[in-house]
Amino acid sequence: MENARSLRPLWRDLILKVWGADPLQCPCCNAPMKIAGAVKRPEQIEFFLALHGLWACRW
Repeated sequence: MENARSLRPLWRDLILKVWGADPLQCPCCNAPMKIAGAVKRPEQIEFFLALHGLWACRW
């Protein structure tokens, strides 16, 4: 018997369905991205994106 978690759609599939965009595809170069970890504070997000040259990316 499958548990409730295995029956739920994955977050990636839901984002694809609702927004029509793959959250694991880079908006600048269309390369696949890996999940590095959960980031919750805005300053962490800005730091991480700036570190990889994506903070000023225009999509």
